[in-house]
Order: sequence, then structure tokens, then C-alpha cells
Amino acid sequence: MLLVDDELSWLKGASAWLRENEAGFAVMAVESAEKALRLVERHRPDLLISDLRLPGMSGLELLLHCRKRYPGMRFMAMSAYGTPDLEERLRQCGAVRFLHKPIDLAELEQTISQVLRSKPEDPTAGFLNGISVAGFVQLLNLERQTAVVRMLHPDGRDGWLAFMEGELWQAGLGDKSGEEAALELLAWEGAELVLERAAFYEKRAIERPLGFLLMEAARRKDEARAGG
Repeated sequence: MLLVDDELSWLKGASAWLRENEAGFAVMAVESAEKALRLVERHRPDLLISDLRLPGMSGLELLLHCRKRYPGMRFMAMSAYGTPDLEERLRQCGAVRFLHKPIDLAELEQTISQVLRSKPEDPTAGFLNGISVAGFVQLLNLERQTAVVRMLHPDGRDGWLAFMEGELWQAGLGDKSGEEAALELLAWEGAELVLERAAFYEKRAIERPLGFLLMEAARRKDEARAGG
């Protein structure tokens, strides 16, 4: 397994605990997502346990990258800022387990054992399944991320959503922009998502809150299905 956390004292203590327990887990530990990716590509660990807030690449970016390239990998997220909403959104992004900091190491050991014993068909197995657009953008909102989400639809169309400190700021889809583009993008299913860390300096074009836009996008999608 691979542990990722920028709190070096916790990382060292947790690694030692997990290596020295009865199960004798094989543990790698790094303090950044960038280093984690290099180890993932080289060793393909069965389980990746990462803090969400990391310097440089975030835990969310790491999750997306691994979901795309290694869909059989189990992923567990950690955060000191967890809320029921955040936990639920993370589960929607692939049935990941969520660990609230501070983490009891005995409980961590037990959770890891349960996850590694689970079968792929078990909904609690922690495999990175499909990530919905709606679920992922709500994660960005809850985590107050500043980033651009690039989206590729299965039919070949591509668009993007820009967030500033968790607020939906701008969107683009073909010749559409702003709220018109956002409402269509938020209704997409099966899209490939790429998260780019970026400060977005264009003037804000979307003023209505994300929650309203998600409900409106869902309403339009339901109407389209009923009419089709």
C-alpha cells in the first residue's frame, strides 16, 4: 500500500505501525502526490491512502489520475476537514473510504484489513469506479478548490468548468459559455475528467450558486429523457 501525507511525523508513525503489526503490511510512504504518482507507476500498489489537501497536486487530482489509469486500484481519502457532505461526495466518486483526522492507528489497521479482504463486487471495496460530473464538482466546491476541470464526452465533445475557491466561475462548450455551457456540462454522464490546477483570472460569468445549477441541469436532463 502507499500512504500520502505532508504531515511527516504522522506519516512516519503510521508507516511503522502498519509494517510492525500482525498482518505485516508492505507500506510505502511519501509526502506529495507527485512522488506518489511515480511510485504508483512503478509498483502499482493495491491500496492508496491519501490526504486531500497536499502541497502542489491535491489528493483530488491524485484520485482522478489513478481512477483513469489504474481503475482496479483501491483508494482511501483522509482529511481533517471532513463533513458528511464531503464524505458522501467522495463515495460518489468511486465508493472510496473516508478517514477523519486525527486517525486512530488501530482503527486504520482494521479498516485496511477489511478493504484488502473485500471483493471487487463488494460496494464497500473502495475501487475507483465511475466519477460523475455532478459529484466531482461538488467535491471541488466543498474543498474550495481553484482549478479548471477539462471534460471529454464519450461522443467526442469537450468542454471545461472553472472554479475559484470552490465557486463555479466560468464554463465553455463549443460556442457556448457561462451559465448556458455550465448547465449542459453538469448534465453530462460518462465524461472523462481532468483536473488542472490553475488560477482563473477572467471576469466571473456565472453568478448563480452551484447547487441551483446542479438542480436545473438535472431538471433539464429529466425533461429531455421524458421527451425523447
